[in-house]
Amino acid sequence: MNTGTGRVADAVRDVAGDLWDWNRNILGDLEKRIKKVKKDLEACRRGGLDGASVHREHMLQCKLEKLEDQCDLYWRQRAKTHWLQYGDRNTRFF
Repeated sequence: MNTGTGRVADAVRDVAGDLWDWNRNILGDLEKRIKKVKKDLEACRRGGLDGASVHREHMLQCKLEKLEDQCDLYWRQRAKTHWLQYGDRNTRFF
């Protein structure tokens, strides 16, 4: 019985490590990507006004919107897991 538990614990540890890497490489990078897109969008707006720059500005706006939606979803999910794990001020009374 003890060997089965070790395998499960090892698998959980492996998954936790993979999720930590994913969070650091994908989601941790999210704020940096948002800043970069905002910087690119501002540079595009300061440039000349032609068809290519209008198209690029539109694409950057769409990309920024998508990244901000991802960031919002991430923080809503984090808040929910925090609430489920720790509760709120009202639940400690009961």
